Amino acid sequence: MLLDLIAFCPTKMRRLVAATDWGVTSLGPMRDWSPELRAQVQLCLDSEHPMLLALGDDLVQIYNDGYIPILADKHPAALGRPLMETWSEIEDFLTPAVEELRGGGTLSQTDFPLVMRRNGKLAELHFTFSFSPLRSGDGVTSGFLSVASNTSTRVWNERRAATLDRLAETARPNASPKEVWDGVRHALTSNTRDVAAAVLFAHRDGRPCEPIWSIGISARREVARLRAQVVRPGNPRRQIKILRPGGVSAKRQIGEIGIALPVRTRQQGVVATLVVFPHELVPVTRRLLGFYNGLRNACERSLEIAAANREEIIALRNELAEADIRYQFLFESLGEGVIYTTIEGRAAESERILAVNASGCRMLGYTNADLTGSAREKVLFDGDPLLSQALLQREKQGIFRGELKLRRADGAPLWADLTSNLMTDETGRRQAVTVFRDATQRREMEQKAKHTERLEALGQLTGGVAHDFNNLLTVFLGGADELVKDSALGPYERELAGTMKAAAERGHRLTGQLLAYARRQDLRPRRVDVNRVIVDSAPLLRRLFTGGMGLRLDLAKELPCVKLDSGKFQTALLNLVANARDAMPAAGGYVRIVTENLRLGASEQGLYAGLPGGRYVRVSVEDNGTGIAEDAMVRLFEPYFTTKPLGEGTGLGLPMVQGFMAQSGGDVRIESEWGKGTSVHLVLPALR
Repeated sequence: MLLDLIAFCPTKMRRLVAATDWGVTSLGPMRDWSPELRAQVQLCLDSEHPMLLALGDDLVQIYNDGYIPILADKHPAALGRPLMETWSEIEDFLTPAVEELRGGGTLSQTDFPLVMRRNGKLAELHFTFSFSPLRSGDGVTSGFLSVASNTSTRVWNERRAATLDRLAETARPNASPKEVWDGVRHALTSNTRDVAAAVLFAHRDGRPCEPIWSIGISARREVARLRAQVVRPGNPRRQIKILRPGGVSAKRQIGEIGIALPVRTRQQGVVATLVVFPHELVPVTRRLLGFYNGLRNACERSLEIAAANREEIIALRNELAEADIRYQFLFESLGEGVIYTTIEGRAAESERILAVNASGCRMLGYTNADLTGSAREKVLFDGDPLLSQALLQREKQGIFRGELKLRRADGAPLWADLTSNLMTDETGRRQAVTVFRDATQRREMEQKAKHTERLEALGQLTGGVAHDFNNLLTVFLGGADELVKDSALGPYERELAGTMKAAAERGHRLTGQLLAYARRQDLRPRRVDVNRVIVDSAPLLRRLFTGGMGLRLDLAKELPCVKLDSGKFQTALLNLVANARDAMPAAGGYVRIVTENLRLGASEQGLYAGLPGGRYVRVSVEDNGTGIAEDAMVRLFEPYFTTKPLGEGTGLGLPMVQGFMAQSGGDVRIESEWGKGTSVHLVLPALR
């Protein structure tokens, strides 16, 4: 009967079913088919709807003419073959479905997405289908019947229409070009199948230049390659081939071919190029190209509306530009340093630099490019306890005012008076503006003033005690001198009296040094040629040197005279040369005494505390010895402080020199570099 029907009303599938050797399948030859099986096949072949039968244990396939488009390039090889063999790409879907049907259940879906192979490539298609079990005469499930329809075109069209509707919403009155492009990007990100990736290139001088935004492609190199293809001539279809790999997001499987769409306005011509790539499972068809043209048209309509407000936009742009110029002028013209930072998390956690003005860069020793994008640790000492307190105060109160230690490019500390304010912009992002000025010199002067005040107080105390003690020693020394002269004393008593007198004389000299430090010693100042005093003292000074060490004199000609006590000056010079000798290496060292004219101007007055501007004579004692450690430099003029080993120095030499210079109307300054040597400068007012 089935063969008679096939012969009477032949169709493509009836002829193929009749010509197939069913004996090689699990169904057996057609002449042996049961009446139920014949009826099921006849029902399938007669139906106008796409139908497929899957029969027997291995689910051998028989289908009608309506099912051929669903099979596509799987036809005619699928006829008579097992279902799982033909549809291996959707095995994960079919296996549980078959189990459900064998158990007597049914299955139906509407617009169900399935990734299937079409023309040698995988594509995502959509189907509405139902599966029903087929039973033999004894009630056993012998297979199933599938009725299906391909709804892919309708699903694609609805999806693309929804995207175009979203794009139409961007064409609202008073929208700026930026708002238009932001709306376009938002609309496109909602359709990751037709728009798996996109880049919008702005035009400058008629050519695509920098990207305004990108979707699905993050690497700059990949975007740059796309731009190179966009501007390449001789590409009439405007197709773009993406080059992999190169930053393509793993979450978006992007097709290999994209389309470049020039975006135009009536007033300006081509203003941008939109490059769009579909998902790799979306076939590039005429309908897809039509959708992309719809994207371009929607963008152009939105821009036309934005261009209608062009004058208003230009005025706003000019206003913003003027405000930006004023901001840049104020930002760069401030004498104080200004640092803009952005804060992630709590203020004490992460802070990155957005910009630093010219004054701030100069004080810190960086360029703006060096600092932009860097963490705050680049200009702050992160372990500084003062920093932790400052960040905590700024977090609680929104502002910090105080003194903080910054880090220069060379690693040196920069003490700064600063004010740091927290701000929150309209997007909720937290930023900070920190204004600072260099307080290093002020801090050093304050510390020096405190040190001077402390030494002054100590000097007053020392001077008073030394004066009283000197009076007592005068009586003691006079009594000891009388005892030494007494002829009635025996040898032992006279020796004891001599020892007492020698001790009193040493005490007298010591109180003289203390009085010199306290600036209360008795001086006999007179007009003196410093060069003559140094030359006369040279033989005595040279006796201090042995071995390969030596003394050099470098004396200026026509040096003006000064007013001082020449004897006390010789003593001060002896102290300084002896100190220099002790700091020199065993061989090859030298001490140089230099005299020179000096004129103190406004820039030099800060080097010598309290000295007015004018003409001076400077006497320098220089050596190439070990130098003085930085931590010892601030204590050199403290009484009883010495860098020499225990028992080799009293610590009164330099304080005595400082006191003598102060009493003589001058000052003393020390320069030293560890490992290279020391220079001690004595400055005295020149006489006319």
